[in-house]
Amino acid sequence: RLQKEREDAAIIVAAAEAALAAALEGTDEENAVDVSRKDAVQRGRLAREDFERRRAEHERAYDQINLRKRPEGDEMPRIAVSVYHSFGFESTKRNNLHYIAPDVVVFTVGNEVQTLHLVTGAQTYLHGVDGKGVGMVCVHPSKRILAVGEKGTDPNVYVYEYPRMKLRKIMRGGTERSYACGRFSPDGDTLATVGGFPDFWLTLWDWRTESIVLRSKAFSQDVFDVQFSPFFPGQLTTSGTGH
Repeated sequence: RLQKEREDAAIIVAAAEAALAAALEGTDEENAVDVSRKDAVQRGRLAREDFERRRAEHERAYDQINLRKRPEGDEMPRIAVSVYHSFGFESTKRNNLHYIAPDVVVFTVGNEVQTLHLVTGAQTYLHGVDGKGVGMVCVHPSKRILAVGEKGTDPNVYVYEYPRMKLRKIMRGGTERSYACGRFSPDGDTLATVGGFPDFWLTLWDWRTESIVLRSKAFSQDVFDVQFSPFFPGQLTTSGTGH
């Protein structure tokens, strides 16, 4: 989409500048008539500047290292060791396995988000930021974005760009202790998350602007899944203990 907008802005600028050049070569009367084309040039330049601003915003990435919690007590610093191979999988966690690319799945285990290539067995590891574990992961319809809801005191939702795993967005204030589940809307514009005990908040996010759109109590017990209706925009369904 950004590439298309960039091309459109370039076309507007080129056409407007060509029109202005032609007008300046004509008669005074023609120049008087076509002087408004200067406005077209200005609009084209503004369109280009707006595109560059939005592209810079899109490409902005957070510093994941500095965001991570510092070791407490006798904890070993993360830079002291690196993951060589993981044999873990949280099989008791619901909705913990998603396709993110052909032959590649993503899931959570402990304080990691892990990808696994089903053919080659290659793995990648994404460390949690808040340091108390990962509650949920969900994949954008484009398969180029994934959202990770963590655990801890006032944990955040972190949005990463796949496959570079650059941290692009951070959503704050969606739950008190942990995220239980999450889901992107079919059009990819909205992210729904559900918190765990004690609040069980259902929160709708405009994830691109990192802002809350709507919040409501989902239920009074554990919620395992939240889904957007593919037929009725604006309708969500949750499932869990007691419902």
